[in-house]
Amino acid sequence: AAAPVGGFASNDSTITQGGADELADVTQDGNDQTSIVNQTSSQSAAYVLQVGQLNGAQIDQTGASYQIAGIGQYGTDNHGQITQTGYGNAAGIGQSQVSGIENLPSQGLGGLSFAPATGNGATITQHGNLDAAGVLQTGNYNHGEITQSVTSSVNAAGIYQSGDHNQSTITQNGTESLALNLQTGSDNESEIT
Repeated sequence: AAAPVGGFASNDSTITQGGADELADVTQDGNDQTSIVNQTSSQSAAYVLQVGQLNGAQIDQTGASYQIAGIGQYGTDNHGQITQTGYGNAAGIGQSQVSGIENLPSQGLGGLSFAPATGNGATITQHGNLDAAGVLQTGNYNHGEITQSVTSSVNAAGIYQSGDHNQSTITQNGTESLALNLQTGSDNESEIT
């Protein structure tokens, strides 16, 4: 495993929530960490922020409706995954490289700078109607995928990738949905079905 970033040890996190109007907020600074959030009711929100490399974040929301999920990963070789069931849901994953971690305790977030990252993966799966999903990735050799299920209609999905050798896939099986893949760079692959 990679050495800790910013002097912080690696930690794993698992949160399971089954009540009404749930909120989970996880922040991890270091390498080779895992965060898993499971929420089972409507009107839930989950956010995971990871700074480092070789990290994994997974958010599963199985409530009936109006769920929000967000994953921010700053580093390389990270993977974020969001699965939502129900309608009226929103999900987003952002992945980039960050430097200045060593100054985080003394300078706060103002000491950070962002740059392209490599080898990240983002997957969003939504089973419902009126859902929105977005993936933003900077750097090379990244993979972004959004799937909106067979019963879905009136959904929106977008992937933006800047860099080279990236892959993006949007799959929608429904009616009246919107999909957009935007890539800048060279040797990228994009598919919408």
